[in-house]
Amino acid sequence: MTLNADAITIRQAKKCIDTMYKIKSPLMLMGSPGIGKSQIVAQYAKDNDLELVDVRLPQLSPEDLRGFFIPDHENKLAVCYPPSFLPRKKNSKGILFFDELNRGDIRVQNAALQLILDRCLGDTYTLPEEWSIVAASNWDDAGTDMMSAALADRFTHLNVICSSEEWIEDYAVPYGIHPSIISFIKRHPQLINSSDLKGTNKSNSDNLIVPSPRSYSVCSDILKNEKDMTVIEYLIRGRVGNIVTAELMKVILEANLLPDIEDLFLLADGHKTKLTEKLKDINSITALYTLAYGVVGFSSKEEHYKLATIIFTVLNQIKTDTKTSRKEVSKLGMNLLLERMVDNHPTYADRFVSSEEYEEFERVS
Repeated sequence: MTLNADAITIRQAKKCIDTMYKIKSPLMLMGSPGIGKSQIVAQYAKDNDLELVDVRLPQLSPEDLRGFFIPDHENKLAVCYPPSFLPRKKNSKGILFFDELNRGDIRVQNAALQLILDRCLGDTYTLPEEWSIVAASNWDDAGTDMMSAALADRFTHLNVICSSEEWIEDYAVPYGIHPSIISFIKRHPQLINSSDLKGTNKSNSDNLIVPSPRSYSVCSDILKNEKDMTVIEYLIRGRVGNIVTAELMKVILEANLLPDIEDLFLLADGHKTKLTEKLKDINSITALYTLAYGVVGFSSKEEHYKLATIIFTVLNQIKTDTKTSRKEVSKLGMNLLLERMVDNHPTYADRFVSSEEYEEFERVS
């Protein structure tokens, strides 16, 4: 079976989850492994103060979902006791999430049919009124899903892909992914994962190891916790494969030559001449992106924002004979800094736009 629906991004999928929750209609997210399908469901629940029950069908037998029959000797009946993990409180609100649904045994999928369509299991269990059902499935190697037609008909299906731009803005920067990784994806957006971003539903590689947003998140953790470049390269090859690693290591090695980010913040506090000296030899666009993401990532406190703005202002003012666009990178960094400020320190952000540092940045830009 092929999903005959145009692809949408993670950000667009979030809006669809909201609509389907309101009308309490089952929703299916389909896409490549590791792009963030499970994460956006969990984030939606958290953002809206909803409970989340995460059920992995591949780990269940039919009885685990449908419940066990217990003999009622008095009435000469078999009574089914539903599983304890299903939500029961009548006044509760939440999402019942069936992850990796199409990996579940066909008998388990059949057991889920009534719950997904009728919101009940026989006469012994009813899903509370303010709960909605969402499921997620990965494309298999052939680009087809294995769920039955009967089960598929229960859902509204979304063909979900990962946009590199959205990943950088909505995940990588806010969650502190290593700046080398972000810079690499900025320069090579087509390598965000192994799927065709136009939404063909098929992996473009038969290799076991393929890149994905999840893989890059692990690579980020590796870079933050290991200094030995040989070990780093071995581990990254094991997450994204040889071809991607060859390009990614170039960015990582170039990033190692950049000035220490904390030192730049110290120089920004009254030592602009020395700061300029530190920044003037950074010429490649990849290194500049890494620098910008590093400055934004370091800015976690109110006192950092003005110093970061000074760094971007000085970078913007450096004259060079190269074609590298420091102005472009400085503006990118400043926009990301403002977004970070609004998210983490909204009250300060209102005052910041009137500060001398920000007005100076705007003047030279």
